[in-house]
Formats: sequence, structure tokens, C-alpha cells
Amino acid sequence: MWILDRIVKNKSSTEAKSGEITNADGKNISAAGTEEYSSLPMISPYGIVSFPPKGEKTVVLSYDFGKVCLGVLSYPQDLEEGEILLCSRGGAQIKLCNNGKVLINGKEV
Repeated sequence: MWILDRIVKNKSSTEAKSGEITNADGKNISAAGTEEYSSLPMISPYGIVSFPPKGEKTVVLSYDFGKVCLGVLSYPQDLEEGEILLCSRGGAQIKLCNNGKVLINGKEV
């Protein structure tokens, strides 16, 4: 990932801090750690847009154009290497399996 490469190569120009999401209202993300952060842009893989719920653990990174939220800690369960799971706070899930199957809320489509 280009962000990780940049962090490793330019340690002096970046500073990552852990924090906890305090607000994600669909427009702005705020987090608190050793500092309070507000109006953070969310860094996500292309095509995936999300706003994490309050209380999720995150990483805030200082970068050339300000501070950004790098996402939230996730703990994949029942995933094989190479599989992808998209899930919502309400419990909806889409799983892309290594065998080519797509499961939506556990049902194959």
C-alpha cells in the first residue's frame, strides 16, 4: 500500500497516532487519542466508502495535506487468506469466497 511505503520511507514527515472514533456523521469523522481530531478525511480502498461507528479503534496519520483517518481495526473471523467480507453495523454481510461463491447474509447467490 502506498501509504505504508511512504510512512516507512519518510518517517520524519509522518506521525501515526491511535485513537477512537468519537463522531462519524456521514460528512465528518472525529477521533480522540492523545489529541482531539475533527473533520478527518477517511482513507479507504478505491470503491469502498464507509463511516465507522463511535467507539471503533482507528489510526490517525499526519500527512502532507493534514491529518487523515486510516480506517478502523478489524478482526476477520471465518475468513481464509484472500477472501473479502463487507459488513454493516446492522449485521448485513457480503462475503467473496476463494471458491468463487458470493454469500449474502450467509446465502449463496
